[in-house]
Amino acid sequence: MRQFITLLITVGLLSGCNRGGPIDRSTKKVVTGQVVVIIQPVGGFVGDGAPNNRFHSEGRLPLSSLSSEDRARVEALFSRPAAERTNFQYRITLEGPDGKKTVDAPPEAVPEALITSIHTSLD
Repeated sequence: MRQFITLLITVGLLSGCNRGGPIDRSTKKVVTGQVVVIIQPVGGFVGDGAPNNRFHSEGRLPLSSLSSEDRARVEALFSRPAAERTNFQYRITLEGPDGKKTVDAPPEAVPEALITSIHTSLD
């Protein structure tokens, strides 16, 4: 039964993968010196920390490509206290000339534009 469930999960995740070749992890061109937002799902049934996890899910886009409302929501995530760890959340990293900052956020706090930028691949 466990092997059957693993097979179903694998097929489901692979159905969302790019079949045309390697995945371009950036949905928009990133310019050197620009702040990039990286989003990764964490937790869930086959998320980060699952044994033998060979799936990689990540989205990348320039912070400047987000609407001003979405930019404000992302920046607000870094100014509030750490959220209580739940079964599923998103790890958001701002990477730029000043280094990296990372925060975990519940799904309801993350702008839809970031969530839709996530691509899954089999490593």
